[in-house]
Amino acid sequence: MSEFFKVGMLRRALERMRDPLSIFHMAKVVFTTNVIVQAVFIVSSVLLVRHLSKSDYGLWRVLGALTAFPQLLFVGFDHAITRFVPVEARRNADAVVWSVFLLKAAATGMILLVFALTLPVLPRWMNISLEMQPLFTRLFWLMLASAAVSVISTTVFATANAHKLFSLVLRVSVAKQIATFILVIGVMTLDLGIAHYVVCEVFLNVLQVVYLWRAIKPVTKERGGDLLAAASALDRWTLLRNGWDQYVKAYAMPLNASSLLAYVRGYVPLLLLGSRFSLESAAVYSILKNILTTIHKTIGGVVEGVFPRVFEMYDTDRAVFVRRFYRYMGAAYLLRGSLGAAVFFGAPIIFWVYKIDSTPALMVVLAILVLEFLMTEVTSVSNVVVLLSKRTTALLWSSGVRFVVEAILIAFVTLRYGILGAAITLFVSRSVEGLVTVWASNRVFPLRRQYLAFAVVLTAFAITLIRTALPSFPLPFLS
Repeated sequence: MSEFFKVGMLRRALERMRDPLSIFHMAKVVFTTNVIVQAVFIVSSVLLVRHLSKSDYGLWRVLGALTAFPQLLFVGFDHAITRFVPVEARRNADAVVWSVFLLKAAATGMILLVFALTLPVLPRWMNISLEMQPLFTRLFWLMLASAAVSVISTTVFATANAHKLFSLVLRVSVAKQIATFILVIGVMTLDLGIAHYVVCEVFLNVLQVVYLWRAIKPVTKERGGDLLAAASALDRWTLLRNGWDQYVKAYAMPLNASSLLAYVRGYVPLLLLGSRFSLESAAVYSILKNILTTIHKTIGGVVEGVFPRVFEMYDTDRAVFVRRFYRYMGAAYLLRGSLGAAVFFGAPIIFWVYKIDSTPALMVVLAILVLEFLMTEVTSVSNVVVLLSKRTTALLWSSGVRFVVEAILIAFVTLRYGILGAAITLFVSRSVEGLVTVWASNRVFPLRRQYLAFAVVLTAFAITLIRTALPSFPLPFLS
């Protein structure tokens, strides 16, 4: 009987994966595509790192951290699109999309103008050497252009996902990554620098946005017509204002504030490493962190890609959703733990591939970053529950608490211990955020396993620090 039951469950799971409307099918397709995209990305980044000097690569990453501010500031707006467009009437859905787009465009323009005005003082503040300043100026303007395109791109991608155009989004993502890989090969073959690469990358991003937007328009018209565009000027303004008041403001603003605080944790340590220590140290930290970020995007993109279907399930059949969510949580922990272990024990290969000199200190840094990668799953699972419940202010509170902790640690740990301090700061602040989000999600429905996962990762971090402070402590896995 038990064998029959297991076979039956397997058969039903396979049938769900083949059903185009099933969330299992969506998850399978998104995961497969993400694996392809991120694998090509890793290969491209390895080739680029090996071609460039560590200082050039570090400068590019530091400027990328500086100009990432506008994109992170508006994350909540994109979440509003994926949350409300799938479940609202066509007219309201159009209003949500256009109110988000227009507001993001105006605010981004002002932010980038402020950035441009700071150019005369930036090289001195960032301790850029005289021989690096011409490259710094060129890259600075290129990264501003890239930031502007990225802000538009995220809106277009969110709109496509909200209309369940998953296959289109995935095809565009794969094509873009393959084009980037070809670009890297061209840069290496022609022995070009990082500035030439960024120019071509901005051009590819523009092509991607234009193509995707043109592909979305016919679909939206088929599903009810472009009512917002057809409205009179007065009606159009009323629709936009209502879209902002009813759907965007209350839901998105706490998430935007949370993302603003997230900028500090994600990019300020990198900026400090580049300006207070060296561009080389910033490059190494960025490489190690990006490896785990790439893996996170690969597995985390599954949830983000099927958000519209998840929101529908949560609103229509709560009991079924909870059962399936528990299954997802167990699978997510197992997968992330396996990948984290693979990265840590594969460190010698990683260091060789990226031309990084392996030292005991860097092994400790990598161990802490892997533990932060595991703690991210605890936070991510809880964040999904909070988003579903629309209690986005809880995320603002968690980010606020994390911001305070991180600001203190940056001042007293990162600035003193460099890369090691940045890794410790990242993990501790992530853990604080995780504890708050776990508490908030348990108010929606209980996820007791979250506390166990939290305790396990925190214990591993404590052991790592003991091994770092006491080299003779018998823990051979860190030797």
